[in-house]
Amino acid sequence: MLPYLFDAGHAALARTNLSDNYPDHDAVSDHFPGAHLEQMSKKELIALIHQQAREASKSGAGLATLEHELVEKDSELSKLKQSLVRVNLKLHYAQEAGQAAEQAKMNFLTSMSHELRTPLNGIIGFSQILQDGYAGGLNPRQTEFVRDIHQCGSHLADLINDILTLAAMEKGTPNFSLAPLEVERLMEKGLASVDDLITGRDLQFEIKISEELTGRSIWGDVSSLSRAISHVISNAVNFTFDQGKITVEVSLNEGQLVVSVTDTGIGLAPEHRERIFDPFYQVRSGMCGKTPGLGLGLTLARRIVELHGGKLWAESEGEGSRFYMLLPLIPPVA
Repeated sequence: MLPYLFDAGHAALARTNLSDNYPDHDAVSDHFPGAHLEQMSKKELIALIHQQAREASKSGAGLATLEHELVEKDSELSKLKQSLVRVNLKLHYAQEAGQAAEQAKMNFLTSMSHELRTPLNGIIGFSQILQDGYAGGLNPRQTEFVRDIHQCGSHLADLINDILTLAAMEKGTPNFSLAPLEVERLMEKGLASVDDLITGRDLQFEIKISEELTGRSIWGDVSSLSRAISHVISNAVNFTFDQGKITVEVSLNEGQLVVSVTDTGIGLAPEHRERIFDPFYQVRSGMCGKTPGLGLGLTLARRIVELHGGKLWAESEGEGSRFYMLLPLIPPVA
């Protein structure tokens, strides 16, 4: 029984409290349009209470559902975190295994290279003696064979030197002898070692050196830098078919030496443009159609250039490729 609710004073107090709870509404007019609390019958008031109770019950049920969903999501998140931890551990172990395998391969190649060097030096030395005629005269056919022996021995020696140089760089102990080096002299030495590759090939070969570089020099190791240039040019020769063209441009740009090597070869797919600088990586592998060499030339070239404060990268748009080498020049004397 709620008779006291209908006293004038209590009705005003109830109306005031309800207005506080619903400041933007006129009492409970939204629940019962046109009605005021003092005008509500007992039946209407009970209906209002029941309605509020139902709404509270629905809110409670909705809250319980949300809480249950939250618990489920939290459980799923926990499982995902555990899976991520396992994947990260597997990735870590795989990386360690890969690094260990790479190091084992490098150690084996380094050891083998040292062992091959002694007999190889003998082959190169004695073939040179025969070429120079110190052991007597040779007929033209013998001279040709001895020259081939010397060239093959020298090529193998270069491969061994590449392995040993890379091993030294991996340990952070490259054997550089730094000195001022004229650009023209550097390019001459870099091109000299690729003459044998170009000889006998039906290739157009063009070199352009800007007059702005006349008398300009860089500070570096002549042997390693010329080797880096020859590696980049050799790569262009190896991937360019006969009747193709290779262009070497040497220019000056904002105080830096820019050497660009452009070819009309097979080009580079986007996924290969950075990987070709990884040790032992070859675009074409396997026994059939394998890329010449060990896959170390571009690796060494980039590391040599970077150790001299420069950059080396490749660009390609479908057919053909272009390699850019940037090296700091010694500022001109004022």
